[in-house]
Amino acid sequence: KYVSPEQAVAAIADGARVILPHGCIEPSEFYRGLQAERQRFRALQLYSGLQFGEYPYLREGVGENFTYTTWQASAKLRPLFKAGKAEFLPVRFRDVVRLLAHDGVLPPDVVVIQCSPPDEGWVSLGISVSLYRDLVESARTVIAEVNPRMPVTHG
Repeated sequence: KYVSPEQAVAAIADGARVILPHGCIEPSEFYRGLQAERQRFRALQLYSGLQFGEYPYLREGVGENFTYTTWQASAKLRPLFKAGKAEFLPVRFRDVVRLLAHDGVLPPDVVVIQCSPPDEGWVSLGISVSLYRDLVESARTVIAEVNPRMPVTHG
């Protein structure tokens, strides 16, 4: 079902472990909604790997409304690390899925993805398959931002 970014964020319980996309995938509308609704959180846990963008969801609220942990640090995160507002999870990339599996040490409550528009009920993760096919299966809730520019792939 299609909902606004704010409605998608409203579906996330405070204290939930939320896995965000990494690499070049940026669900910008979801990030905007997360920043707009951040005040309702006190203990949200955000996780992601390396992002190529500017980490817009970390502009405000880190340490107050949510925590942030990454398994792939970026130079863009240095100010947050220096301020003690970001954590580093020392794990090999190949082990991330096992760690974040439903029976892993850090099972996800919510996984945020970006996908192609539906075609006969199916969507494609396009260029963002990576860990996310497995993580989607592990999460209680999946929030998918539909991107009409996401190419359809067979992954």
